[in-house]
Amino acid sequence: MEFLIQTANIIIDLLILVIFLRMILSWFVRGNENVLNNFLIQCTEPILRPIRRLLPGTGPLDFSPMIAILLLEVIRNIINVLL
Repeated sequence: MEFLIQTANIIIDLLILVIFLRMILSWFVRGNENVLNNFLIQCTEPILRPIRRLLPGTGPLDFSPMIAILLLEVIRNIINVLL
């Protein structure tokens, strides 16, 4: 059981890192012409797109990465408490 908890924590850590890297890189690179940026978009878009659909339009500000990170932390806490 401990192996599953550790694996879930590692996956959540990686997802948070990828989301954070995408946020930082979006300040400097536009579009997906950069290979790293394209990879980050492909990894995070399945997580961020549903959140964006639920959020009201905020113009140029995108709060979906912050909400995704918060949700991932909530999931981590639930996993650590229940298992």
